[in-house]
Amino acid sequence: ECTVTNCFGDRYPHALCPANIHVRSYLKALCSDLANSLPMHAVQLESPGYMGLTHGHHHERDLTVLTPLEHTLMDLCFCDSCTHAAESKNIDVPNLRSAARAILESGMASAPQRPPGHPDILEHLCETLPALTSFLEFRQEIEDSLICEIKTAMHPSTSLLTHFGSNNPRIASVVDVYNGSVYGQKADQTLLSTQAWKRTLGSKHQLHMGIRLGLNSVENQAELTDIVRAVKQGGGDGVMFYNYSESPKTTLNWIKPALKANM
Repeated sequence: ECTVTNCFGDRYPHALCPANIHVRSYLKALCSDLANSLPMHAVQLESPGYMGLTHGHHHERDLTVLTPLEHTLMDLCFCDSCTHAAESKNIDVPNLRSAARAILESGMASAPQRPPGHPDILEHLCETLPALTSFLEFRQEIEDSLICEIKTAMHPSTSLLTHFGSNNPRIASVVDVYNGSVYGQKADQTLLSTQAWKRTLGSKHQLHMGIRLGLNSVENQAELTDIVRAVKQGGGDGVMFYNYSESPKTTLNWIKPALKANM
């Protein structure tokens, strides 16, 4: 009863809804407990916002292949918490839900083709369905306010709050460290990605870049050393390695030498 509910009334069991008061209370209590009961350097938020239809689970399949816009519509949550909160902001949720269902039903009925005039670009649909624009803005506010409330709940701890995701003005004052990703990237691309992230964040926040060790992402010790060096040269303040359980033992042994070479 606390999960994301799509326009058809189906629940996504992998996706707790961030608008649900019980979800928010749980997350704030959990982060407060970690920050104040243990000598934590930081509390890391990986996915505190809305999760949608696609979770990336093993053998996850879309037998009817949805377009990017259709995926966006399937990701929208119409649970009681979202509906009541959005309607309090004068968003016509019933009309939006009906419109989303109609578009999805039309696309699924004609798949693998789509009928003439079927919406395929989010910006164009927002022009004809203003409630969708307001609803997307509402969802962003829900996510941002949750992060701010978590930071407040962590007081009086001095633990840092780290966040996967882009910077925006609503959360800039509460996030201490942003986490970027260079998964699968070689050193040259890692340098460019880190520089781009740093330009976005400016000098007020720390930036840690995630490096994936598994899935043959790193070929040898020298390459990992070069990737770590590229993060440092790009202005990154630290690195994370993803992750212990998915990494070959050989690659785990490359971490200390790579860090030592770049100290």
